[in-house]
Amino acid sequence: SFEPGYLGKGGKGKVALLESLKDETPPELLASALPAQDQNYTLFSQLLRPLAEEHFGFSLYSRTNLLLRLSFADIADEARYVPPAAQAKEADAFLAMMGRKRMAVLHFLGPSAGELRLIPRVSECAEVTLTAEPNT
Repeated sequence: SFEPGYLGKGGKGKVALLESLKDETPPELLASALPAQDQNYTLFSQLLRPLAEEHFGFSLYSRTNLLLRLSFADIADEARYVPPAAQAKEADAFLAMMGRKRMAVLHFLGPSAGELRLIPRVSECAEVTLTAEPNT
């Protein structure tokens, strides 16, 4: 699967890509705060749309599906969640999406703090690590 592409270098965790919050979605997930969060991200992208072109020089055409990541509790937990091998169609879709992506929104829900490591594309720039508290 493509979790490393989504999670970055050395990134691991339990991952769920919510392609739709509709028919196949478990009722307990629909009853959670996730559907409202998903709508907030859509609204946020709509609010950014006019600013992206003006300030960054690109158009926000659409947004991707919601991706959830949860840290593994321990090595045994990690062993229970081996990602399946990707199919060619998935690889093509992933590469196309990553090639188009210009902006990303990361929301750390918690329950504990996390870190976001920004790795530069050019060697002249320094790596930056940001601490992310829950709900940031």
